[in-house]
Amino acid sequence: MIHTHDEALEALRKKFDLPALAAVVVAEGKPQTVLVAGVRKAGGTDPALPTDAFHIGSDTKAMTAALVGLLVDEGKLSWKSTLGELVAETPTAWKATTIEALLAHRAGLTKDEPKGKNLLYMHRFTGPLEKQRARWYIERLATPPDETAGKYQYANAGYAILGMLVEKLAATPWERLIAERLWKPLGIMGGGFGAPPLVWQHLREDKKLVAIDPKEKADNPPLMSPAGRVHLPIGEWGKFVAVFADPERQKLLKPETMKALTTPLLGGNYAGGWVVAQRSWAGGMVLNHAGSNTMNFCTTWVAPKKRLAVLVATNVADEEAQKACDAAVGVVLAPYLKG
Repeated sequence: MIHTHDEALEALRKKFDLPALAAVVVAEGKPQTVLVAGVRKAGGTDPALPTDAFHIGSDTKAMTAALVGLLVDEGKLSWKSTLGELVAETPTAWKATTIEALLAHRAGLTKDEPKGKNLLYMHRFTGPLEKQRARWYIERLATPPDETAGKYQYANAGYAILGMLVEKLAATPWERLIAERLWKPLGIMGGGFGAPPLVWQHLREDKKLVAIDPKEKADNPPLMSPAGRVHLPIGEWGKFVAVFADPERQKLLKPETMKALTTPLLGGNYAGGWVVAQRSWAGGMVLNHAGSNTMNFCTTWVAPKKRLAVLVATNVADEEAQKACDAAVGVVLAPYLKG
């Protein structure tokens, strides 16, 4: 891959007052030129580099879904497998909940955590993450499904549950599974979990950027990683997205599994960590997802019929960041859509 500083990206970064902005296009099965502009920390002088990791937030969900797909390929579970079949301790009200319902955000989990069980509460969990997740699973499911069961309701908890299930079935921590089953075979390097070590996260207060020290609790609780705590250099993230941009040539998942992960099996427009839509520029179906932990923002669009994808990330999350990322998608993708 070629790494470069791009004037158009720098112009967007300045217009929307972002610390850093990075983008990459995936074409012909691999990431192309990595573009990056700005600094690692507002007020600092260290430039953001193409090798620096950015936080991808809920774009982590597609990785957790891919791990589910790998276990489906191995016959360790199916889309119709239920929580009751997979975890004996599952509270009765949730025993019939299926894998496909969790993947589609249709399990009846509330968008926010129950009262008294919020993210600050989860930060107090200690010990091995597998045990933290097993404890949280029982506590979280003490509350029965709500009225949205069977209907779409975006919920991070669903993907945290999926992460707990895959590590239970594989007898391997989710973090190791991601590294060994996804990143290693795809040649992905520089990945990690939580706040990125070099590209600082930011909040915007009174229209001023405030850098957040990448300390231990500068992100969501570790037990929630399967729902959104991965950080990666954007070009390395592109290697994962390339699997979905080139579904006929990818070798990670069986074709039928790839199709299931990118098809809303229960209706609507959400599949395995992707929003599924139609766009004329893509020649048909597109896969899209955004990610944010409230201090970073990223987005990716995938056009399988064009064998194309575009990924954009910044280290602040607000309306301006979203506008900048949307604009950057168009700018960097345009040369690949000519003709």
